[in-house]
Amino acid sequence: MADLKEMTLSNDYGDYIYDYTTFSFLNNTSGEYYNYQILSPRFFMLHLSNERFPLELQNNIYYSSIPALYTLTSTVSLEDTGIIQLASSPTLSLNGRGVLVGFLDTGINYTHPAFLNEQGRTRILRIWDQTIQTGTPPEGFVYGSEYTNTQIDEALSSDEPYSIVPSRDFSGHGTMLAGIACGGVDRQAAFSGAAPGSSLAIVKLKEAKQYLRDYYQFNPSEPVFQETDLMMAVRYLIKLTSELNMPLVLCIAVGTNQGSHNGSSPFDSMLDYLRSAPGFAMVCAGGNEVGQQHHFSGKVRDEQSFEEVEILVPQNSNGFSSEIWGTPPEIFSVGFVSPLGEVIERIPARLGQKQTISFILDRTVLFISYELVETISGEQVIFLRFRNPTAGIWRVRVYCSNYITGQFHTWLPISNMVVPDITFLNSDPYITIVNPGNTSQPITCSTYDAYNDAIYLRSSRGFTPDGSIKPDLAAPGVSLTAPNLHEGYGSATGSGMAAALTTGCCALILQWGLERSQLFNNSQIKTFLIRGATRTSQTIYPSREWGYGKLNVYNSFTVFLST
Repeated sequence: MADLKEMTLSNDYGDYIYDYTTFSFLNNTSGEYYNYQILSPRFFMLHLSNERFPLELQNNIYYSSIPALYTLTSTVSLEDTGIIQLASSPTLSLNGRGVLVGFLDTGINYTHPAFLNEQGRTRILRIWDQTIQTGTPPEGFVYGSEYTNTQIDEALSSDEPYSIVPSRDFSGHGTMLAGIACGGVDRQAAFSGAAPGSSLAIVKLKEAKQYLRDYYQFNPSEPVFQETDLMMAVRYLIKLTSELNMPLVLCIAVGTNQGSHNGSSPFDSMLDYLRSAPGFAMVCAGGNEVGQQHHFSGKVRDEQSFEEVEILVPQNSNGFSSEIWGTPPEIFSVGFVSPLGEVIERIPARLGQKQTISFILDRTVLFISYELVETISGEQVIFLRFRNPTAGIWRVRVYCSNYITGQFHTWLPISNMVVPDITFLNSDPYITIVNPGNTSQPITCSTYDAYNDAIYLRSSRGFTPDGSIKPDLAAPGVSLTAPNLHEGYGSATGSGMAAALTTGCCALILQWGLERSQLFNNSQIKTFLIRGATRTSQTIYPSREWGYGKLNVYNSFTVFLST
């Protein structure tokens, strides 16, 4: 039998997420073929042999059990957000001192001067690199390697630092995020992060297993991370902040279009569980999905008709996946018309139904799965996967029984996850916030350009399908100065950068509370920021683009102190 570490890393074993109450289905299964790890107080990760339990053949593997795949949300502003005013105020003078800022991303260039203190020592207290298996994992975890600030300082004093701490950020995304949130002051480069006095904790995420990439038909060249590793990263950071006795701000700048977009995935539920924890805040990137044509909002007129969803598939596509979500008590079902005119009549929706359809006129293979009651959200989800789809316009005919409104939503994968790009012909730019940004408790940011005071062209828009207010506010995220992989600075744009700036602001608020023996929780900090957000008379708030307004942390203190 493989050990737990091998199961976690090997593509021979599938990783599945379950609520503890569902563990009973393994009573008649040999322990030789499975093992599990704790993800959160509610969920555990089950490892199953892919040979014994092929994913596509298992009826007891539900939609929410299969880890969703997440990717990066990004490729002048400090003044606009009120951060400089806070740092220079003689009564406040806030810089994030005493606060831990946690990142789950592509790692960090720990040798960059932006992450050193005035004595030249590292401000990074821990790095958990999930991709390196030669070191010692964190206590209570079975994979990856953990490096302490002592080891990092030893590496920095060496001529060959990576022989001591071999963790690297090959993408630069994680380094940019960390720098924007809490990079140190560099007067020569005219640079400062939002909270330059804070401490850092870094989780470098390992990339998703190949069986999941294949199942979802995701682009093999883009960095993709699986939900279970994100949940492990949050568990690690929560454990670390308890050990260090420091308040924590969590920056989440990865996203996915998978899920109901109502904040109901296992990862979403884990974040919501933390909403009242004292000394804790979490910030999510809203995404850059406007203009990508990856969301369709539909409405079936009555039970005798259908709504047609048109999907444009270019030449040389190996495949793609899509999800259709509807709200009970309505029951949705689908039929298809291929670009060559072959018709698949309406496939009745039945509990737990999975079907593979091979088309006669071309090589396309279509897999369809009906889940009438998704195990966490309670909504209906129809999962579609096209392999070797014929180029042209595919028509998905959506039908509705138990009719009330006939409204449904469907999403294609987040941009860059399908190559060449697949699009909806009649797409809807709204309800394009990526998950976990639709989760109710985290502070979710849209992106604007501080140079022209306009919303960023690609910034995802709210609200959620059930009408909840997302984004919460807008933050600068266009052409921000950020540390790069070459010990210098570059320019960064995207919703992840807006989230990083907001993360730094949360660290300032936590520091202010900490100095007054008060540990704010996430709900309090979000309210604090919303009250101080800058609003104009030309916009109706809350707005699908701006949320409750533009981030202005100095104004938040002004409002608070004046009341």
